[in-house]
Amino acid sequence: MKFFVVAGEKSGDKQGALLVRELLSRCPELEIQGLGGRQMHELVPEIEDWADAAGVIGFVDVLRNIRFFARKLKETTQRIAEEKPDCLLLIDYPGFNQRLAERVKKASPTTKIAYFIAPMVWAWHRGRIPKLARTLDLMLCTFPFEKPLFEAAGLRTEFVGHPLVEDILAKRNPNVREKNLIGLFPGSRRREIERHFPIFLKVVAEAHTLHPE
Repeated sequence: MKFFVVAGEKSGDKQGALLVRELLSRCPELEIQGLGGRQMHELVPEIEDWADAAGVIGFVDVLRNIRFFARKLKETTQRIAEEKPDCLLLIDYPGFNQRLAERVKKASPTTKIAYFIAPMVWAWHRGRIPKLARTLDLMLCTFPFEKPLFEAAGLRTEFVGHPLVEDILAKRNPNVREKNLIGLFPGSRRREIERHFPIFLKVVAEAHTLHPE
C-alpha cells in the first residue's frame, strides 16, 4: 500500500510525524512519500522537507511566492497522477491542500483522499463544506463539534482527538495549579512569531504593571 502525505508548516510537520510514526508501527510495509518538514523527513527520507519554503503567512507573502506554489501544486499533482498512491493524506495547511485535493480528484480518481486536522471552514466560508464533501473520502477532525458539520454534508468523518492534548497532559502536574501562570502561543511559522510575539510581550508588560504577581 502506498501513501502520499502533504504537510506545510512546522506545526503540521510535527503532527504529521506523529501520524506517520503510528502508521508505520501498525503497517511496517507501508510505502510513504510526500511533502513535509524536518521531522517527517527524518522518519521517512522519501518525504521532502519543504516546510521552510511553504510556511508563509498572509496574503502579501503568498503573492510574493505565487509562482513557487503554482509550480509545486502542478508538480505534486502530476507526481500523484503518475504514481497513483492508494491514499493522499493531507495534514492541515488548507490553502495548498484544498487546491491539491481538487486537482488530484480529477487527475487520479482511484486515489482516496483523507484530510487530518480539518480546515476551519466552520469559522468562515461554511459554504465550502459541501465542496469538501465532494472532494474528500474521509475527514479526520480534531474537535468533536466538527464531526456532525461534515457528516451533514455527506462526508465520512471521524473525531480523532486533538494532538496537542497528549503534549499538554505529558507536562501537566495534577497536584499543583499555578494561579498566575499564563501561556504564550504565538504560532509555529517564523512570520507568525515575528508579527505576533512583540504584541504578546507588550500585553505581558502591561499585565505585569497592573498585576505584578
